[in-house]
Amino acid sequence: ERAQPSSQETALSSGRKRHARGASPSESEKESSPPPQVKTRRTAGRLSSGSLLDTAPPPKVMFTGLVDENGVKVIKQLGGEVVESVHDSTHLVTDRIRRTVKFLCAVARGIPVVTPDWLVKSGKSSCFLSTSGFLVDDSDQEKKFNFKLAESLQKAREQPLLQDYRVHVTSGVLPEPSQMESIVQCSGATVLPKMPRMYKAKTLVISCPDDLPKCKPARNAKVPIVNAEFILTGILQQVVDLVSYRLDLDVADQPEGKVKKRSLAAAQSTESRKKKR
Repeated sequence: ERAQPSSQETALSSGRKRHARGASPSESEKESSPPPQVKTRRTAGRLSSGSLLDTAPPPKVMFTGLVDENGVKVIKQLGGEVVESVHDSTHLVTDRIRRTVKFLCAVARGIPVVTPDWLVKSGKSSCFLSTSGFLVDDSDQEKKFNFKLAESLQKAREQPLLQDYRVHVTSGVLPEPSQMESIVQCSGATVLPKMPRMYKAKTLVISCPDDLPKCKPARNAKVPIVNAEFILTGILQQVVDLVSYRLDLDVADQPEGKVKKRSLAAAQSTESRKKKR
């Protein structure tokens, strides 16, 4: 028969086991036995300093000025979504600064405007990377329009350019009114469906020289009337300039339908962008 251990032997044995469990491994053992890591698609992304956090929702990506079929595949493979709505997108992909409706709306909302390389590198990493380091860099256009894209995006994120503003857009404006209204909304303003007839602070009309006769009620009420550049350039620079782009100051004492040369030049400049979507 198997011998039963004495009570003394049992106590000694238990003590040795407790001591063994409490003992710390040597330094060499620590170095040679690292804890195991399991790399799933998401955890592998977290191990990279440039990856998005698990808590970030899947990106809704919009493109402007280019076609990127491989980029679309990457977005779908990684669980993102390709969208066309300027109100729903979380990222804009383009190759340079361009004053399209989508670009202006993206800047107005302060969402990242990145190059296609963001999608290339994200695809190779099997996760959506942080957009830092992939922001569009176009110094020529920044110089032309006197702004810095990174700074304008930051300002827009902190506070929408036209927050608390109420804006009416007349029918002859370019970009066409529906697109201009989207730009206005992305800038934080409320669109007024009808011409304002009473003066209220932070109320204005975006119009063009041909539409000035329609603006008579607003002009009589001293509501500022501005051309399209007020918002197209204003978004890039993140500046509200109610002086440089005024239309009503030119025509206050003129018969309806007639404008001075400066207003006409502004209209022609706006029309030249008609096909730049």
